[in-house]
Amino acid sequence: MGELKEGGRGETVGRGRQRLRSGLVVAEVALSLVLLIGAGLMIQSLRKLGDVDKGFVAESIFTGRVSLPRSKYDGKEVAWRFFDDLLRRVQALPGVRTASLSQIVPLQGNSWEQGIVPEGTPREPENVQSVLYYMVTPDHFSTYGMTLLHGRGFSEADRDGAPLVCIVDETLAEKFWPGEDPIGKRVNFEEGEGSTEEEPVLLWRTVVGVVRNVRHYELESPARVTVYVPMAQSASMWSTAMFVSAKTEVDPLRLAEPVRRELAALDPEVPLYRIETMEGYVREAMSNGRLVGGLLTVFSILALVLSAVGIFGVISFSVVQRLREIGIRMALGAHAGDVLRMVTGQSLRVSLAGVLLGLVAAFALTRLLSSVLYEVDPVEPLTYAGLAAFLVAVSTLAAYLPARRATRVDPATVLREE
Repeated sequence: MGELKEGGRGETVGRGRQRLRSGLVVAEVALSLVLLIGAGLMIQSLRKLGDVDKGFVAESIFTGRVSLPRSKYDGKEVAWRFFDDLLRRVQALPGVRTASLSQIVPLQGNSWEQGIVPEGTPREPENVQSVLYYMVTPDHFSTYGMTLLHGRGFSEADRDGAPLVCIVDETLAEKFWPGEDPIGKRVNFEEGEGSTEEEPVLLWRTVVGVVRNVRHYELESPARVTVYVPMAQSASMWSTAMFVSAKTEVDPLRLAEPVRRELAALDPEVPLYRIETMEGYVREAMSNGRLVGGLLTVFSILALVLSAVGIFGVISFSVVQRLREIGIRMALGAHAGDVLRMVTGQSLRVSLAGVLLGLVAAFALTRLLSSVLYEVDPVEPLTYAGLAAFLVAVSTLAAYLPARRATRVDPATVLREE
């Protein structure tokens, strides 16, 4: 009688431990599904972000920033002569295809903003369009591979004393002149010398070209409306800090020392800093998403391995606990396929419970990723369904080996030992 009681208690404890193990595996499966879905969404987001139309070609572009001390370069003419000399020296360097100057480069933001109105429209607040104001040299568009849609680019003739001109992006052209040719139209966003609030001296620029939209801020953000003006013809605004950009036939970063030497030849006290390639800026713009995606991928793989090992352990333990039952079934005529289905069915129940729990948790938690996802629905059905099916398949595979072992049980041996 005592032995029967001990056996019953042992069986009860065994079942309790089995339920605990199964519960832990359910939690592991649920966690791995949540992490897998998060990683899958981030990978989709990064792929779409990488394919986004930036409006420029980032490959093989060197950039560096130059700031002139105002104590030595006070005034637009003095600063422009320095930058003009520097640009010509950079253009002549071996390995340089084209070079340009601009007060900012794509994806770095911090551009000046101006309020612009087209000719014939009252300068009332509701009519003013806020635009990014970019000062560039003529080769800026070819250096960055920006597409000119209409008209012409800037030339060396667009200097002080020549008619004031500008190039607008396609969004501004469509907003101000829908269905019309914008070339030859005039816009105002500057005031000349002697301008007062009562009597503003408006400076009008003629549109000579239209370029495609460019993402000057984050890749995730829509392109901001932009107006470009020739640097040599900036009428009312100027900067003593400029970016030097060069399209190269060599590794762009190999240009850093030659540019430094040319800069030192003009003024050894003026530094070259913020040296980077445009591809580097693109990587930087995607770095947060890549970090989150990478961490989620690593943790999801770890969770997947743990859940697979857990299922293997639970099914192996279950097979050992049910050897007598399996032996009796086979002695009574059960086939190996029947035993295989019985054992894998247990695995399927555990994994499905984990998948259902994981789907509910993922639905709630992946919404937290919406701020870092680009054009990806945080509850995208195909991702959820595909990864859930994948996890069930992995769980079934993890249960196959112990299930296969159960089919090779010798009923006579098991019953004799029992």
